[in-house]
Amino acid sequence: MSHLQTRPSFTENISIAILPLLATALIASTASAQWTLAILNPAGASYSRSFAASGVQQVGEAFVGGTYRASLWEGTSASWVDLNPTDATDSAVFGVKNGQQGGYAAVGGVFRASLWNNSASSWVDLHPAVAISSFVNVVSNTRQGGNVRIDDVDRASLWSGTAATYVDLHPAGASASYVWAIDGESQAGFAVLGEAGHASMWGGSPASHVDLHPSGATESSVYAMSNGQQAGYAIVDDIRRACLWTGTAASWVDLNPVGGAESEVEGMGEGMQVGYAVIDGVVCASLWSGTAASWVNLSAFLPPGFTSSYAWGITSDGANLYVSGYGFSTEMNDDIALLWSLPLGSCTADFNLDGVVDFFDYLDFVDAFSSNLSEADFNGDSVIDFFDYLDFVDAFSLGC
Repeated sequence: MSHLQTRPSFTENISIAILPLLATALIASTASAQWTLAILNPAGASYSRSFAASGVQQVGEAFVGGTYRASLWEGTSASWVDLNPTDATDSAVFGVKNGQQGGYAAVGGVFRASLWNNSASSWVDLHPAVAISSFVNVVSNTRQGGNVRIDDVDRASLWSGTAATYVDLHPAGASASYVWAIDGESQAGFAVLGEAGHASMWGGSPASHVDLHPSGATESSVYAMSNGQQAGYAIVDDIRRACLWTGTAASWVDLNPVGGAESEVEGMGEGMQVGYAVIDGVVCASLWSGTAASWVNLSAFLPPGFTSSYAWGITSDGANLYVSGYGFSTEMNDDIALLWSLPLGSCTADFNLDGVVDFFDYLDFVDAFSSNLSEADFNGDSVIDFFDYLDFVDAFSLGC
């Protein structure tokens, strides 16, 4: 038996030994960092949504002057940049990475896959000549992924910055397919095989297609990828469940929180996943750290007047963690783009990032430590060992 396989029982024993210490820490601990919320809706907009984030940038769409406009923000409503190209009747951005934005623009009555570099004038048309319509859904450092409609079939697609670089990823036997995520040389999304969408992954060609559809699921899709993991949803036992994969159908992990009527992951990064969960009939923007038990309800930080919310993007600038999305405003009677922010490093014992240091942080750390998850490397030395446990307990006992 390996060292790692013996770890779960080991942590059970030491957790019992330090319970008096933890009880004292629980009494003394206070939150040292709190989530804050910024409303991104630009002046004059009656509707807005943010769909992705990278560094300090957030992207999406806003309805201004009777037009849906591809939109870019940097943390405030005043920072809004209108990316809608000249002659476009509407547009939106679905992906962003390192100062490049991808989405679509409707020009000449055609939805055209589009790429921008921080301004409307930088617009690049990626639409293939043979296509009826096309969309970019995700942007990486060098590539763009999405879907192209040819002969009334939506086909998973890949570009490298120009229309001429278009690659068709549509797998044999599929009636439709889409790319929603890119991680290095891998792409992911879903393909309709038979009567249902199957979570899917590619390595740059149709022949590389991998079916991630879990056994027993009736439908599944990948919407995000990061560090060798894929995330999205699978419908199992008639419940839409947020989930994670690690490259195979059998690796499926259910993230649906206790009490969740349904849930989905829409984005991932920084070792975490974001999306939504329906709890007691309310749609709640949600954050996970790889397990169902790690679920954090980001709707708890909404101001009065918001009745539901979704999280779509997660990123960091090194100083803060950012989660972008949108919520329904009763005042505006529509969705409004939002940005949640949490200072990093100021309170490392807040392991589940809910803004409070409490026993749930300890339970979540032990769960990650026992499962050898990367986030359990508390001291950052690239080794998960007893020193991580000791360092966490030390921070936890101090309330930070």
